[in-house]
Amino acid sequence: MKVYDLDTGQPTDLDVAAPSPTRGAFILGDEWVRRARPAQWVVQDRIAAKAITVLAGAPKASRKTLLCIHLVECVARGEPWAGHPVAARPACFTGFEGGEEFLAQRTLDVGHVSALTPDEQPALVSFNTGLDGYDYGMARLKAAAAGGEPWPVLWCVDTLSQVFAAKGVDENSNMEVTNYLRELDELASRAGA
Repeated sequence: MKVYDLDTGQPTDLDVAAPSPTRGAFILGDEWVRRARPAQWVVQDRIAAKAITVLAGAPKASRKTLLCIHLVECVARGEPWAGHPVAARPACFTGFEGGEEFLAQRTLDVGHVSALTPDEQPALVSFNTGLDGYDYGMARLKAAAAGGEPWPVLWCVDTLSQVFAAKGVDENSNMEVTNYLRELDELASRAGA
């Protein structure tokens, strides 16, 4: 594989057995495009597979929680979300705000978790709450990334700021947030989540 040596300005060979060459050395554009595969989407043109996507909005009453619950339910059912096709897959939601009762009420507000007709199966959506729920999700993600068990899911965490607080990450520190998210990005990529 040819990469661009920034010191000499010349193309040079790269050991293709090296781990994640695309995350290290610069690869010449023609080689980059030749090797590229079509993007895999969970939500077409909006949420990529094997990646972290952040949904941000105004604090309080911007309906982010309802939007995320609707997202996981649409993905689990294979139904379009916000007018965009989805790739059906199991979906998980970890809520930090309001506890189980609050999350159950918000889920009822969306109204799709239960089967819509007597012949229909309930959506394959899993819910948990708090730091225990988050730690469980991380353990599953790490096992999948290590090759122990595939976990091609959409996992929504509401809200990430609560995770940062629980894990001692200063959400106002770009470096701390970047370092924390780097591990999540690698795990999502390796696990296909």
